[in-house]
Amino acid sequence: MFSRVASRYTNVRVSQLVLKRMYTSEVPVEDTLNLRKKLTTELKNAMKSKDSQKSMVIRSVLSEIYNAEKAKETVFDSTHIVPILRKAIKRRGDAAEEFSQHERKDLAEKELAEKQIIEEFLPAQIPVEEIDEVIKAIVKEHGLNLSGKEGKKSISLVMGKFFEKVDKNRVDRALVSERLKHIAELQKDN
Repeated sequence: MFSRVASRYTNVRVSQLVLKRMYTSEVPVEDTLNLRKKLTTELKNAMKSKDSQKSMVIRSVLSEIYNAEKAKETVFDSTHIVPILRKAIKRRGDAAEEFSQHERKDLAEKELAEKQIIEEFLPAQIPVEEIDEVIKAIVKEHGLNLSGKEGKKSISLVMGKFFEKVDKNRVDRALVSERLKHIAELQKDN
């Protein structure tokens, strides 16, 4: 009898600790550029300045982050938050495009304004020239041929090595893939 009660108490206690940890506003000291802290600070500032649109957008983004954390049962750091921000930006861009096609300019402008607010929180992107330099350095370092029979294997190897060297949050994966294909075409022509 006692063990059954104790196990129930332990399960309840553990779940309370997990919930407390998931919803705490404390930020780890080692993560100085924490996006969550930046988002909550900007939310507070928007609420103080009575900027309803900005506060609504930040609340929706924070809600998406909290829902993703609940699903994974963990607390996300900045590396996990950036993809959520990118999805929110893409969703708003697609919605703005859809509204423009159906001649709803007012709603399209609203979606674009929300997109701009979210883009403020993304880290600075690596320029295309730097992406090309890193790709060329990897190709040269490993002596890879991006064209021919081994092209696909080489391209996937370069992608893997690229993201080992570069922070994933500072570059768009689709852009890297596009630049890699461009460099492969240049290598094929030579």
